This record gives sequence, structure tokens and C-alpha cells, in this order.
Amino acid sequence: MRRLCILVVIENDTNPTRQRGRTLHGAPPRIKSMERSPSLARRVSVGQSSCRGLTLLEVLLSLALFLGALAVLSQLWYSGVRASMQSQLRTQAVLRCESKLNEVVAGAVPLQPVSDVPFEDDSSWTWNMQVLPGPHSDVWLVIVNVAHSGQGGLSSSGHQLSRLIRNPQVWINAQQTSTDDQK
Repeated sequence: MRRLCILVVIENDTNPTRQRGRTLHGAPPRIKSMERSPSLARRVSVGQSSCRGLTLLEVLLSLALFLGALAVLSQLWYSGVRASMQSQLRTQAVLRCESKLNEVVAGAVPLQPVSDVPFEDDSSWTWNMQVLPGPHSDVWLVIVNVAHSGQGGLSSSGHQLSRLIRNPQVWINAQQTSTDDQK
């Protein structure tokens, strides 16, 4: 709430030659400044008897509003950090899973079931592989899972890819048959 303070300077005029606010020479009466006679000045305020600053209630209310806004902004910031971390982990899980499945297809990793094997570059990431019979006799279904175990839900992530792969034994048998036929 804003209060208006008015400063009024009053001059005690005892000169009988002045008539209705004018001197005999026609000049208006002088108003003394506060610097010259501070004893003649008095304060008149509109509303209350003195001008004050903010009340304690107003300070506490503004502090509560500020702290509430700060709490909301910190929650928004934490949600953004958590979403960013999850996005990074998901992307890394997809890339690791594709890489491991490509190693299996290329023959760098044997086509055998494994479980919870840590990656060589980062032991917090593990992978496992399942080899199941496919829809045909010479096709296998290979499922690769990659997981990152972290503290709580913030740093846990995982991904799974599956692919049909022709049985490598069929290729080996076909190659041996063709070499035997050439002899």
C-alpha cells in the first residue's frame, strides 16, 4: 500500500501591511523553505500519521511467493536433467545393441547363448544373447539384450534387438559338399 506524505511550510505572518495574501507593493507572500526555518515546518500525511516502509506481513508474503516459484523452477530443471540423461542412455543402449548384433552376424562373437557379460569399455553396461530355433529348420532367431544398471530410475536403461540368422552349419556343410564333389 502506498502512502502519500505532504510537506507543508507555514509562515507566521504578523505584518499588518499585508492584505489578503498580498503585500502593499503587490508581491505574493513568501513561503519560507525548510532549510531556512525547519522549526516552522510540519508534516501532514494523508491516511496515517507517518510514512512507513513494508510491513512484516508483506515481506513474508513476498518471500513465500519467491520460494514457491523457486521450488517450481527447480522441479522443472530436475525433470529436464532426468529426461536428458534417459535420452542419452537410450541412444547408447541402441548403439551398443546394434553393434553387438552386428558382431554376431559377422562371426566375431560365437553364436551361443550368453548372459550378463559386461562390455569391455564400460562394465556398467552388460549384454546377453539368446539363440532360439527360427521359423525354418536352417534359420535361428538371435535376441540380444543390452542393459545399463544404475542407481535408481535415473540411470537405468536397456534395449533389445532380434534378428533371423541362417544357421552357419548349413554353409559349412554346403562348402564341404562342393569341395568333395570337385575331387
